[in-house]
Amino acid sequence: MANTMIYDQKTINILNNLIKKYPERFKDACNSLNDNQQKSKYWLVEKLNEYEGNWNGKDSKTGINVSVLTGWYGLLAYILIDEFKLQRINNVDSLDYDPMSKDVGRILFSQLDRENLKKGKATYVNYKIKDLRKPDSKYFKDIQLVTLTSCEHLEQSIIDHLLDKKIMPGTLMVLQSNNYVDCNQHINTSESLEEFSSRYDKFLDNKKVYIKSFLHYDRYMIIGVKK
Repeated sequence: MANTMIYDQKTINILNNLIKKYPERFKDACNSLNDNQQKSKYWLVEKLNEYEGNWNGKDSKTGINVSVLTGWYGLLAYILIDEFKLQRINNVDSLDYDPMSKDVGRILFSQLDRENLKKGKATYVNYKIKDLRKPDSKYFKDIQLVTLTSCEHLEQSIIDHLLDKKIMPGTLMVLQSNNYVDCNQHINTSESLEEFSSRYDKFLDNKKVYIKSFLHYDRYMIIGVKK
């Protein structure tokens, strides 16, 4: 009977490379791929693929550009490349204020980059180091899909400013938050799906709202179109 390898050599090489270059980030990188993170991201894309509202990129003949805000090391960006079905993706930006997100992400997803290149997919996630408190006024003009899955980490005023002043009308938006208050970094949680959704009534049309329960918290999600 053939032996079954639990971890293949490519995965082991990636982990070794990560430990060698950025040992202080190894635990954080592993946490970015934990079970809840992956379930939340795949859930997002599953529901996004079911969205039937009209948005700027829906009938595009040339594909769309995607911006993943607070993208961490790039998990959601790569899942979108593999799983998003509503349109062809030309370009995916993963934005984060952490200057190390690009270097760690490039190692963490190096094998996926090689596989995507062979398959002719949008192969390279563009990591951009950006502080959402100081958004580029011109950046969002060429973006048709924006995701922000960590609203609980940001002051509400920052999110409101992005939606009110920066993100273009007609942009397809996905927002996520949760009610997990036992984390010091969660400065903007929501008590319920209804409370989370109400924050964005003035910014979004054709909203669809969702809830997914985990062991210690509920995750909330809104998909809608920027007014």
